[in-house]
Amino acid sequence: MAKMVKVSVSVDKDTLRLAKARARDEGVSLSALMTRGLQQELDAQARLDAALELYGADGWPTADERRAIVESWAKPAAKQRGKRKAA
Repeated sequence: MAKMVKVSVSVDKDTLRLAKARARDEGVSLSALMTRGLQQELDAQARLDAALELYGADGWPTADERRAIVESWAKPAAKQRGKRKAA
């Protein structure tokens, strides 16, 4: 597990209220909810960076290529099956 570092962030009162309610409803801490949101944002940026590297700033994919890319993001990763040990 990665070493956690305590930081301070500022959010408006309404956003904080909604985030706390969401965290409570999900049964997670506010920190966990915010960490997940930040990770999702970083993942989205990584996907954009990969697309730009693949297609270039002026060579955006066609509508069909974009659809295929988005569909590939939604596919669950194939799980590796390990060998079972004899009982």
